[in-house]
Amino acid sequence: MLVWEPSSDADPPYFSVWSGPNPGWIDSSGRRVHFEPEGPPINPDLLSPLKEGDLFGYVRQGKMVIPPRFLDAGEFHEGRASVVIEGPCIPPGAGFCGGPLILPSSARPSSVSPLDVMAGRWHPTAPACRYTFINEAGDTVKPAMFQQVRDFHEGVAAIRLNEHWGYVDQNLSLAVEPRFQNVSDFSEGLAAVFDSARLSYIDRTGRVVIAGPFDNANDFHEGLAVVYRNKAAYYIDRSGRRAVPGTYVNAGRFFHGLANVRFRDGRLAYIDRKGRVVYQWKPREVPR
Repeated sequence: MLVWEPSSDADPPYFSVWSGPNPGWIDSSGRRVHFEPEGPPINPDLLSPLKEGDLFGYVRQGKMVIPPRFLDAGEFHEGRASVVIEGPCIPPGAGFCGGPLILPSSARPSSVSPLDVMAGRWHPTAPACRYTFINEAGDTVKPAMFQQVRDFHEGVAAIRLNEHWGYVDQNLSLAVEPRFQNVSDFSEGLAAVFDSARLSYIDRTGRVVIAGPFDNANDFHEGLAVVYRNKAAYYIDRSGRRAVPGTYVNAGRFFHGLANVRFRDGRLAYIDRKGRVVYQWKPREVPR
């Protein structure tokens, strides 16, 4: 388990070193700072999804500007937000892993209660959700066609179509044909993809540029990515070469030149890009 990672690149260059309710902080040299850094201000002009009844719309500064008409709605990223317009629908994977099947009231007859659904006394026959994207005016970019989608990053979004993952551009034209079992978002021009029991990295054309194989692979950040192989975590650069000395049990992404790692002996520390320990947690600071 890692203690902390920044939520945004816009966060100030300070690092949490306390797992309790009153966090402490260090700067990039490992020195304690005696204040809590403030995060970036929230943009009041952002569009945010809001549910009214069974449907979602979007609000800006507390005012509904895109009327509620979606069965599901995501956050806006790069001018696009994922939505479900067609219904009734069943979310992908609903009811799997022993979880109850939870549906909006619009997806089941009024004569059927939620208890009937959870107890398995009623089995829906409606198709799975079909996703599309809208622009900031609330217009759909193209008709709903995708089984599952993720947010836009670096001009493309991951989509699932015919049980395989690929990527589309902002016009929802295919940028990378769906052929993968799973994918991550693009970061610094590369994305980790899973195909035929092999994790590797592709570029925006779909070409494999770092072949792996890896047991797990994280996003690139500041030119480096954490990969896992044989229960060990280490850092690679964009050529696929090991870029930071050492292997770890867990490792976080680099942020302003430091990364949070856990060593095999249990030590928890921040390291720099040369693998040097800049700050090591004191025993009372390490989370249980």
